[in-house]
Amino acid sequence: MHRFVVTPTPQDQLAYELSCPICLQLYSDPVVLPCGHNYCRACICKTVDALDKKAKTILRCPECREEYRSVDSLQKNFKLCSIVEGYQAAAQQLDPQTVAENMKEQAAYEALGDKLINKAATLVENMASLVDR
Repeated sequence: MHRFVVTPTPQDQLAYELSCPICLQLYSDPVVLPCGHNYCRACICKTVDALDKKAKTILRCPECREEYRSVDSLQKNFKLCSIVEGYQAAAQQLDPQTVAENMKEQAAYEALGDKLINKAATLVENMASLVDR
């Protein structure tokens, strides 16, 4: 039996690295815990909300279990946020469907431009024939 190993593309690998380990989506409003792990703010808030409030549970990182004080003390990871936004912009440009849509749009603009040029040429011809009369 042969096993085939699928090697992820660099784009897939980057998307994986820019994904929240809780929701598995690209980070949205990423925050960094004191241990250095990152999560979407909404995801880490949901994990805290799911804890039993009465039990005075110690908050811990979902990955390494290091303690942290509160969700309110977590800092936004501005650099990670910027990287995710840049990735999303680049991925949208590289997406085959987006490229195809952009090409169709460009073709439509070119066709419209050709029609306008033809109309203008006809208009000029009609004006010239009026002048010649």
